[in-house]
Amino acid sequence: EALALLQRDGGHTAPLMMGPRVPDEPVAGIEAVVDLNRLGLSYITETRDGLMHLGAATPLQHLVDSAVLQTMADGLLSQGAALAGGSAMRNAASVGGAILEAWQSAAGLTREGPTEVVAALLVLRAELLFMRAGQGEWSAALSDYLATGAGAAPGDLLVECRFPHPTGGAHAALARVARTPRDQSLVAAVALLDEGLIRIAVAAGGAPVLLAEHTASRPPLAEALLDEVARQAEAAVTAATDFRASAEYRRAMAGVLARRALAAAAQLAAQ
Repeated sequence: EALALLQRDGGHTAPLMMGPRVPDEPVAGIEAVVDLNRLGLSYITETRDGLMHLGAATPLQHLVDSAVLQTMADGLLSQGAALAGGSAMRNAASVGGAILEAWQSAAGLTREGPTEVVAALLVLRAELLFMRAGQGEWSAALSDYLATGAGAAPGDLLVECRFPHPTGGAHAALARVARTPRDQSLVAAVALLDEGLIRIAVAAGGAPVLLAEHTASRPPLAEALLDEVARQAEAAVTAATDFRASAEYRRAMAGVLARRALAAAAQLAAQ
């Protein structure tokens, strides 16, 4: 029934799925919204195949409070969710809302978005599950969805986000710069080391982007690798200028923070 309602009016009906950065006109161009509260899309579960499943309607505060996520990869996802907004907004905003806001930012519709939580999902190799009226389920990598939309159409419903549980030896770190410790980040970077693979995501005033993967032996990491990561980050981000910071500053800090996050994750792995 929800899928049928979302097909109405040629895209002028939208799911009631809120992110933590409420725009000035949250329903601009929308004639009706569909309440998803009774669809059972709020959950954090792990299945026997080692996949973590986050329902699209799961409040971001549940990611902060989850005992499983607090211990997984040094609590990276819980940390990212904690930085998405104040406690009231974390209870109102959802995983799906955060992802949709990041897509809107990537598409140039807005420059807002909870960069840390979506960046954490990127390095965790998250995949999105959608449903489409008359066609059933389809899925796409979060990185592809942010980059191209991955074939999503008006009326598609984001159902869940899922990713493989990192190994017990996985370590991660988050680095950010903001005007105050709890303010929206000017630039943020997350790094994950898991079984010799390095994944880094960086955001500089817009949606986070995933850098190319690297491989590494046991820490300490070579300075040349850290320098290369910094160069990649500066080249990959689409930095934006606004009242908080200039594009030049954000681009330079993207390299600094990518290097810093990777060095911190390597230090945790060496302990």
